[in-house]
Amino acid sequence: MDGKKAGALIFFGGAQFLVCMMIAGALYPGYSLSENYISDLGIGPSAVIFNTSIIALGALCVCAAHLLRGNKNALVPLFIALMGIGAAGVGIFPENVPVLHPLAAMLAFGFGGILPIVASASATPLFKYLSLALGLAALCALALFTLSSLGMGWLLLSIGRGGMERMIAYPELIWAIGFGAYLMAYK
Repeated sequence: MDGKKAGALIFFGGAQFLVCMMIAGALYPGYSLSENYISDLGIGPSAVIFNTSIIALGALCVCAAHLLRGNKNALVPLFIALMGIGAAGVGIFPENVPVLHPLAAMLAFGFGGILPIVASASATPLFKYLSLALGLAALCALALFTLSSLGMGWLLLSIGRGGMERMIAYPELIWAIGFGAYLMAYK
């Protein structure tokens, strides 16, 4: 039963953040999906919506990790908690907080990409392959994004820094929503 509750928390956390991120972007004058970072939403006119939503995502993930602490794959709840701490940190320390914001974002993005791969080890075959694909897509995008910030801007593949950052975030959010549904159905 705790798996179902954890699934509901992860599902809701991912879904509400995805919707609130779109609302925040729509309310931010001149915001560009390709040129603006996602975290720009946390310091602009939509900061309250974005920061509250991503902090809620993080808190719900940490609560879900607590409910999953007896999971046969002990790395799953640990990585969910670390991803959640990173997500909450992004909202608590917006991008105008120099050191803590990038650390929180890397924690969220890094563990958000690794988590689907780790969780695939104990998933049913179809969800296993979807998890692997989404995790690998997020990690590849994270590598391209990181290398592009080191002077290899051509790695952004003409979709801009905001577009490439979304190529990290969207597979992770899609996976979280799917994983939440998976837990509600099978645990």
